[in-house]
Amino acid sequence: ETLTHLLPEEQDVICISAVPPFAFAQAGALCQRIRMQLSKVRIVVGIWGFSGDFEKAGERFGNAGPDRIVARLADAVEQITDWHKVTVETETKS
Repeated sequence: ETLTHLLPEEQDVICISAVPPFAFAQAGALCQRIRMQLSKVRIVVGIWGFSGDFEKAGERFGNAGPDRIVARLADAVEQITDWHKVTVETETKS
């Protein structure tokens, strides 16, 4: 319901926090809804404590998967910071 009230901009990032054992199913369903309604935003999914293969984990989400999967909050912050730097550099060049 909340998604319908958001007015996203291209630089926005949505973070989904998920905890095993049902992390992938719930995060996947939410990713799919976000992709359908807010196609321009980037999505980071935190599967806290996940130690498996991140590439295979991404495949579990299908086409509507997140832009990045992380297992630690520090990794999520680092990814968002990197995306922000690219956005600022792109805007500066324009």
